[in-house]
Formats: sequence, structure tokens, C-alpha cells
Amino acid sequence: MLENKIVFILLPAMAGAAAALLGIKIYLRKVAGPSTFMYLLMATMIYALGYAFELNSTSLADMLLWSKIEYLGIAVIPVFWVMIVLKHTGRDQWLNRRNLLILFTIPVITIILHFTDEWHHLVYAAAYINTESAHPMLSFEKGPWYWVHIIFADLMFISASILLIKKMFDTAGVYRYQISIMLVGSFIPWVTMIIYGTGIIPFNYDINPLGFSMGCLIFAWGIFQYRLFDLVPVAYKQVFRSMRDGVLILDLNHNLVDYNPAADFILNHIQTSDLGRPITEVLKEYPDWIKQLVSDDIDQDEYELLINHSSQKFYYNCTISPILDKNQKTAGKILVLNEITQQVEMVEKLRFQATTDNLTCALNRKYFMEQCSLHLANSRKSGQSIALILMDIDDFKAVNDTYGHRAGDIALKKITEVCIKNLRPTDVLGRYGGDEFAVLLPDTTSDIGFQVAERLRKEVAGSPIILEGDIIIVTVSFGVTAAESSSGIDIEQLLKQADDALYQAKNAGRNCVVVS
Repeated sequence: MLENKIVFILLPAMAGAAAALLGIKIYLRKVAGPSTFMYLLMATMIYALGYAFELNSTSLADMLLWSKIEYLGIAVIPVFWVMIVLKHTGRDQWLNRRNLLILFTIPVITIILHFTDEWHHLVYAAAYINTESAHPMLSFEKGPWYWVHIIFADLMFISASILLIKKMFDTAGVYRYQISIMLVGSFIPWVTMIIYGTGIIPFNYDINPLGFSMGCLIFAWGIFQYRLFDLVPVAYKQVFRSMRDGVLILDLNHNLVDYNPAADFILNHIQTSDLGRPITEVLKEYPDWIKQLVSDDIDQDEYELLINHSSQKFYYNCTISPILDKNQKTAGKILVLNEITQQVEMVEKLRFQATTDNLTCALNRKYFMEQCSLHLANSRKSGQSIALILMDIDDFKAVNDTYGHRAGDIALKKITEVCIKNLRPTDVLGRYGGDEFAVLLPDTTSDIGFQVAERLRKEVAGSPIILEGDIIIVTVSFGVTAAESSSGIDIEQLLKQADDALYQAKNAGRNCVVVS
């Protein structure tokens, strides 16, 4: 009989000692964040050690005293359990003062009623020593408040399990292992509570201290193995939700696993119902981008994405990176959308300033020459001819001297407008000098070049400038040349020929076209 008694006492004593040692180890390891878990360990320790002392007692008064001490832990364990789950599943905001007062109301009442039970018997309707067991043990008839406590505890554990299951479906990768650990840790004490409540354990022996200790052990394993409370998914989730960059997470089958509010805004309102759907369906408005997303090559890469919002253009840099699990195997992809509209606009502005004449918006001379060299090289490869027009405003100095430099500027702009209106998109227009312009015409013979120049000449001459009541007639002289692909001529030679033709046009009386 004595040996059985020692075994009965040792089981809860060992459970309490395990909870105490776990608390000390976590404190010494300075694991971040698990203050609530420390309270849970303390409550479990009080429950288990109190039950061990109850089993070691021989009088009813001592047994009832230790039972009251046990309830200092028993009553609050379900609340601490739910608090841990709420924190781990990203629902810290629920743990405000009002909700905590509500959660602790029944446990506090339970403790008070248990310590005053001999006056009302709401917890134990009757208590006595069971002499039929291997050694004297406390037995009792359950009072009405005892069932309130049991129902409350069951509801707490059921709620915690539901929250964890829901979180597991919303989480991927290593975080699922963490949620699984918590589910197992929550499941064991719930099972022991049910088994104890059915009364199938002989002599009403309480196995709940063992269940709670085992649950705490599993939680502790999660702490040290997966750093359950150190770098918890909750912190990542908060950062994830508050990021200004849009983030999409895909699994290996290119299904949408998660997204943050910024991605929702950027991609025109992704819906919760899109979770689990193929990204090809969710982002069908961006077919070119989808090709990159579903590519088998999941090495980190970057792409530029243009998205229109309310007729306004926004540019985003899309970084695609693989998600690796703990075995360094690919588990999915993460897409980060970083807005670069200002950078793109700034680059375009700088490029415009570096390649464009500030007054006329035609290409400046340097960039015009670069484009001509490229077109000549392409002309040689394609076997096509190419033409060049050089034009010069007639008596431009007289226009400035007579009507002022404002009139000269207007004349330069006018010629640019006429050229843009009458040239093809593939033609290259540049401001060659002060009052000189040049036009490169790809895939054009000298005859066609002459026709284009003549059309420009007539358009300019027929478009007088009206400035402060003055009518200013501006004319332009043109020199045209062309080269076959086999000629091997470079841009400098082509310009020299056009310039010679322009000089002849000036000598011929101006406002005319001469072909070299």
C-alpha cells in the first residue's frame, strides 16, 4: 500500500517539479516574450505540487486545505492558455483590460468560492475521505459552481484549439510546425480533463496535473526547437501588414497563399476569396507579368511593372525570391512590389534633359548623332537606303534683329512642330546648330527625301508667325542626300553631302530644296 502511495504522490510531484524547472530554464535562457507562459508554468506547478501534498495528507482538513491551494493554479490555467494562443495567432488586441477582466472573472469567483466552500458548498456539495482506495484520498460530490468552472475551462480550451486550427490553415512552411506543436500541447490537457471528468480513473485519481505538465513540456519544446515565442509569426504578421511595399506569397503550384493590404491597393483590390486561387487567375490583368511569376526559374529576379490607377501611371519594381524551408528546399515564392514612380519619372526627366534640346524639344546634336550612327548600322544590315535632310532658316539673324529673340525662338519651335507633324515616327529629328535642323529618314531614297523636304518647305513658308500684330514670314533652305546600304558611308560624310546641298540651296536664292 505504501509503495502505491509513493507512486501516486510522485507523479504529480514530478509534474510540478518539471514545470518549475522549465520556468527556471526559460528565465535563464532569457527567451523573449513568454511572460504569459511563465505564469502558466507557475499555475501548473501550484496545481501539481498542491495535489501531491493533498495525496500525502491523512486528514480531511489537510486535504481540503491543499485542494484550495491547488485551485490558485487550476482556476487560472485555462485563461493563461487562451492568452498564449491569442498572442501567438496575432490577436494581441483582444487582450485589453476589459477583456482580461471578463476572462478572469470566473476564475477569481471560483477561487473565492472554493476558499469559502464550507459556508455554501457551491464547489463541493460534500467532501469526504475515500477509504476504499489504496490509500486515503479526497473524494467529493460536485456542486453547481464546480460545473460552471468545468464548462468555462472546456470552452477556453475549445476556443484555443479553434483559433490554432484556423491559424494553421492561414499559415505555411515552418509556422505550421509551430501551430502543430501548440495544437498538440492544447489537445493533451483537454483530453485528460475529459477522461478525469468521466470518472473512469480508479479512486477519482486526478491526472490533470500530468496533462497540463505534458502540454507545457510540448510548448517548451516549441520554444527551444522553433523559437516559438522568440521570433513568433505574430511579429512577422504585424510587419507584413504594415509594410508600404506590396507583398504576395505563392506556393509551389503558384497559388496565392497570402498578401498584405499594400498589395491589395496596388493590384486593384485582391479579395480574401482569392486565397488559394492560381495567380494566373488573380492577376489575369497583367499577362506579361504572370509569365515571369509562373516561370520555373525561381532565382531572385527583378522586373518593372506599370499599373494604372485612375488614369495615372505608377511604376513598381517587382522582386521575385524563393521561399526556402528549414531543409533549404523551395517552398514557394515571395513577391515584393516597391513603388519607383518618382525614380522612373526622375530618370525619364534626366534622360530627356540629356538627349533633348531645351527650346524646341527636338533631339540635341549629340544624341541625334548617336541615333544616326545606330540607324546607319541597321541600314547596312537590312540592305535599305537612308536619307538625310539638313535645313537652315533663311535670314534668321534678320528675324532676331527686326522682331527680337522671342520671334526667333518662336520660329525655331514652329519648324519643330511642322517637322513632327509631317514626319514618320521612325524618322529622327534633331537640332543640329543654332538655326539648323537635321532629319534622318530610314528606309528612304533621295527622291522620297526630296519630296519630304519639299513638303516641309511649303508647310513652313505657308505658316506665318503672328507676333504682337506683326506677320513674320519664315522660310527654310534644304539640303538632301541619301546613301545605299552598300556605300559604307558614315554619318559625318552624309552630313557633309547634305551641307554641300544646303549651301547650294542658299546660293540658289533660299527657300528651296537641293539634292546632293
